[in-house]
Amino acid sequence: MHSKIVLFVIIILLGGFFYIHTTNPAEVTIMLPVDNSFTIPITVLLFAGFVLGVALMIFNTIFIDAAKMVGEMKGRKERKLATQAQKNYNKGTAALFKGAYGDAVKLLEKSLLHGTGERSFRRSATLYLAEAYSKAGESAKGLALLEDFSAVAAGDGDIEALFATASLARTANDLKAVERALLEVLKIDSSSLRALSELRELKAGLCLWAQAADFQKRLMDSATAKDSGAEELLAAYYYEDAAMSYNDDRLSDAELGAKNALGAEPSFMPARLLLGKIMLKEGKNTEAVELLKSGFDSHRDPEYLLELEDIYIADSTPDMIIVAYKDALTREPARDVLRLLQARLYLRLEMVDDAIEALENIEEREGSEGRYRDVLLAEAYFRRKQGKRSAALFKKAFALDKEFSPSFECSKCAVILSHWEPRCERCSTWNSFVVSGVPVGDGSKGSSATVININRGESVATASPSAEIGAVDSSGSVSGSNK
Repeated sequence: MHSKIVLFVIIILLGGFFYIHTTNPAEVTIMLPVDNSFTIPITVLLFAGFVLGVALMIFNTIFIDAAKMVGEMKGRKERKLATQAQKNYNKGTAALFKGAYGDAVKLLEKSLLHGTGERSFRRSATLYLAEAYSKAGESAKGLALLEDFSAVAAGDGDIEALFATASLARTANDLKAVERALLEVLKIDSSSLRALSELRELKAGLCLWAQAADFQKRLMDSATAKDSGAEELLAAYYYEDAAMSYNDDRLSDAELGAKNALGAEPSFMPARLLLGKIMLKEGKNTEAVELLKSGFDSHRDPEYLLELEDIYIADSTPDMIIVAYKDALTREPARDVLRLLQARLYLRLEMVDDAIEALENIEEREGSEGRYRDVLLAEAYFRRKQGKRSAALFKKAFALDKEFSPSFECSKCAVILSHWEPRCERCSTWNSFVVSGVPVGDGSKGSSATVININRGESVATASPSAEIGAVDSSGSVSGSNK
């Protein structure tokens, strides 16, 4: 029917043309360059224009229909590929969750290769593929994939994708990539607590203490709730930086760092002890003694007395430390740890009778609680030629080093050292070393301390005698004195 209508229209048009041509025989002359011209009837010219327009219209219709057909074919192909990509994605994620990491990699690679350009799909497939690479032992490939994706993620403000990149980079031990990803997060959200915390731990793990302190300060400024251990941790980072400067003989930098630590947390004992060492190295003995005395007066940590003990004995003024112990016991007569350390001092000074008297006045305890008392008393008896009593106590309490120093036990992992340390190297915990064998609750006023773990930056209240035996709120890597 459609063809008949078209044919009828064509016949009418041709009839109309011949009629117009017969009744209008007028011609038109068209001039061309170089004196050439040709003459053509007006009706022929009009009809030729009409035929050309119809031809163009038909050609345009054919072109549009062809383009539409191609588009539909392409759309069907894309839909087919998208469906297949979704199937590969579903199978790949299922394989990943089942632990078939090789299969997961192959399927997720196909889903990305043939998938659509939809942002959410490519993001999800990329993250899962990176995880599959990591689980399959190909962390480098996963990291390269995510780093390429991170440039887009950063532009889109996709923080979670950047954290995923940092996590995979950490697995691949590419710390620079970790830092890059986390810094990109801070460009998007400068107060991101997670990014600041991870950067702080990254810098602390690399012993870049000053940078760790900077991130800790930013973390404290950004946190809405106050963390009870934040000041101690900041002081610990300042202290570690100062300790490194001290070991490198950069005393001015060390002094500044120690003072920064005390500014962050005035009760931070390792910084005060380090500042005392700096003063001694600079020949400021009087200032060092006053600093340590004020530290003991304020915080009652016996480690200050042990430091003062070495200074006074080195200066040939042992009477000064004897007076200091007596004054301390006058103020706190129930603190057995002070009596033990006083007796130890008497033994160092060969004041054996005074040592025996002090030790015999301390209540005898069974097990590890009385070990240090028994060792000191055994040595005192030995020096008084009371061999049987000495041997019995030594057998009970095992042995003691030649300086008769108390042993220090980590309250977190139970490792024992012959000297006090500001931080346990085994479990990376500050404020954990206490005098081994001194029981909790021996009459002292304080029986709890704050323990800070460098790996987590957490603060945990623990019942311990650390307030009595020189444990601290947080610390660093410079060892305490071997007494």
